[in-house]
Amino acid sequence: MKNIQTNFQGFRVMGTGPRLLICFHGYGQTVDVFSPLSKMQDKYTLLSIALPYHSDNYALDRKLSVNYPLGIYHFILYFAKKHQFNSWEICGYSIGARLAQFCYTQNPKKCDALYLVAPDGVGQNYFFSTVTHRLFNPLFKKVMKRSDLLIKSIQLIRKTRVISASLSSFAQQNIGSKEQSQKVANTWIALRKAKISNSKLLYYLEEYNTPYFLVRGKFDKIITAKKLRRFTKKVPVYRVIALPANHVSVLTSFFQWFKEKRLKNED
Repeated sequence: MKNIQTNFQGFRVMGTGPRLLICFHGYGQTVDVFSPLSKMQDKYTLLSIALPYHSDNYALDRKLSVNYPLGIYHFILYFAKKHQFNSWEICGYSIGARLAQFCYTQNPKKCDALYLVAPDGVGQNYFFSTVTHRLFNPLFKKVMKRSDLLIKSIQLIRKTRVISASLSSFAQQNIGSKEQSQKVANTWIALRKAKISNSKLLYYLEEYNTPYFLVRGKFDKIITAKKLRRFTKKVPVYRVIALPANHVSVLTSFFQWFKEKRLKNED
């Protein structure tokens, strides 16, 4: 942990505004995916942080994988202090929302707003918790080395209609090769300690009166409304933003919403 301030390279800073917006992208993306936000206004400095094993920082990622989320939080503290930000806003998309939630709960008093876009980690995901557990993750890594068998298994399960065509296609795109499937395993395991329960997250949001928004795609077949229901049924309706988009396009739609609705309402 002590070397993360000087050695960590998995981030990009965009803009020079007086407010700090910390962003976490989804699986298979890069820190550049949030660049449209930096072009929309000059209110923010964007700190876009990479998921583990999604930058050229692999050596440090392996060292941090024991507790990657906490390491990233310490880097945020270092960055904010260095650039004289006393507070920040946090945005997380898809699996990046796990890091967003974790970093928020580390010090909710410092967070001025939280945006969860098509968030993985909101609601129950027993599969993620099981395969990333320290007792099972060695087996998970071993299984993920056989991408060919995994794809055949997914295709077989798809025929039984247990999973949707969209989810089947999404899974196969991300494990198309041995390298890709191992990357999934490494990323998931590195994020295992980012798990935050709905009750804990909601407690902090209410206790500290944090402005927050859960943004979902109406046509999202990956992070569906049903998967989010345990969370959304406990929050005010205006906190849930449903946009006409699927899992891939919802982030672009969020950028537009952020510009036209969120920022405009502040002016």
